[in-house]
Amino acid sequence: MANESVTKKEAAAEAVDTEKLSRDLAALKEDFAHIASTLRELGLQSRDAALYEGQRRIAAVRSEAHGQIQNLRQSADDLGHQALDTVREKPGVALLAAAAVGMIFGFLTARK
Repeated sequence: MANESVTKKEAAAEAVDTEKLSRDLAALKEDFAHIASTLRELGLQSRDAALYEGQRRIAAVRSEAHGQIQNLRQSADDLGHQALDTVREKPGVALLAAAAVGMIFGFLTARK
């Protein structure tokens, strides 16, 4: 009889341990699901932040490039007007300069 009560106690203790392990396992599953959800949200936030920063930088570079293009256009227009004014003021010098450039270009491209 003593043997039977010990085995019943052991069986009851084992059942309690099994039930506790089941609850702990369920809690662990829930914790892992929560951690996975949190990591997913962090990943999405990081992705969104990286996309926003990339778009912001692209817009800044685009704006900078547009400004530089406008400056280059203005410089080209100024040089064109300056060259035209020089030709009008000194047509002889302009003609000699054009001839010199033509000769240099001819020597450079001539076949030998």
